[in-house]
Amino acid sequence: MAEPVMSAMEKSLRRALEAGDPTDPAFRESIYSASERALERMLAGKGLDDGAAHAQRTRLAETINRIEDEFYERQTAAGFAEDGPAQHDPELSLDPAYADVHAYAAHPADEIGDAAEDARDGEVPLHPVFGETEGRSPHGGPVAMAVGAPDGEDEVEEPVRPSPRARGMEAEERATARSGAQLRRFLVIGLVAAVILAVCAWLVLGGASASGTAAEATGPRWIELFDGRRLDAVATPTGGRMEAMDESGTGQAGLRFTPAASGDSVMTVAVGRGVLPDIRGRSVTVEVTAGSPDGAARSFAIRCVVDGADRCGRQVFTTARASESFAFDLALPPGASGGRFEIAPMPATDAAALDLYAIRLNRQTI
Repeated sequence: MAEPVMSAMEKSLRRALEAGDPTDPAFRESIYSASERALERMLAGKGLDDGAAHAQRTRLAETINRIEDEFYERQTAAGFAEDGPAQHDPELSLDPAYADVHAYAAHPADEIGDAAEDARDGEVPLHPVFGETEGRSPHGGPVAMAVGAPDGEDEVEEPVRPSPRARGMEAEERATARSGAQLRRFLVIGLVAAVILAVCAWLVLGGASASGTAAEATGPRWIELFDGRRLDAVATPTGGRMEAMDESGTGQAGLRFTPAASGDSVMTVAVGRGVLPDIRGRSVTVEVTAGSPDGAARSFAIRCVVDGADRCGRQVFTTARASESFAFDLALPPGASGGRFEIAPMPATDAAALDLYAIRLNRQTI
């Protein structure tokens, strides 16, 4: 059985498809849509009756379906075909007039009429239009599809544009690209923010550490002569009684000094020989912490005896609190070899008990 003769319209469509990538459904649809638009413009310009116009549309649709069936068979043989026929989807046609002529089976001839039979005999000329640069458009095929009237007069062209499928794919690709760009932007912003936070944290923590180190290096440097616990650091050469205080009541270690009944009682805190090399020839601040056992006012005097001489005069303080700190300055001679602090409750006669918690030296100005 002889194969049917290929019509001129089919030859033109195949020529247009072979100029690009015929395996791409989106490209094929762009050729079919341009052909449909060109045919519609020609039909509108010539004013053919409905039967003849429908016959021309049917001829184009049948040709498109025949080509698509061939692609479907090839896809099936290669194992790539999807379910259903592969012909041009009428819903993707740019002209609504093709919604009913792109059926898989063509309309019977007796439904078209005599005018349509005449139109079948007079097939409209359809051919691709190629660009001047290498005969191809940017998408690899013709730049337009042209259709002439059956009488050979006037020819109309319609540019080959991306099909709805291609536009949808391009829109999806653009959306994906935008999403990827936004994700990359967010990642970059997040990375930059993390780096900034890390730098700020380093600066804050490093600065705090440096400040703490500097404070330790330049802040007060105390030498504890009596810390409230070492009773052996305190003496009562002129009489009196010393007793350790219970820390559970005050939360502080200390001693309570009760002067002798004879009066003129003092307690002394020695400046050891191991301390003097660091402070001799310099000025220091002396801090004394004392308190009243019963909340009544207590007065006491302090003398700073260095190598037998008083170096700070007679410092007198009064407190009615359970614990209070007092401070004064002391200048030590360069050759100092020994010293002590003398603390005497006042008045000398009939003096009441005094609580002593600490005596220390501040070496900040050393």
